[in-house]
Amino acid sequence: MFTISSILFIGSTFSLERPKAEAPSQEALRLLLSTFLGANDLQNAFEVAKRGVEIYSNDPYWWEWYGRLASWLGKTEE
Repeated sequence: MFTISSILFIGSTFSLERPKAEAPSQEALRLLLSTFLGANDLQNAFEVAKRGVEIYSNDPYWWEWYGRLASWLGKTEE
């Protein structure tokens, strides 16, 4: 009985809400991009470049990779 009440008490002290995610750093995104490119995983590399453009829209590095990957994947509408 004590164990069950302890678990219920401990469980009630934690919030079920997910913590707010912070924007990944440019260094982390560049590492992910490099990793996906090295593995020839163009779709995931494209998603990383897209995220880089969304977060760091003033950086030409992300626009260049976003354009390259869109072209390689045939996503000309992007």
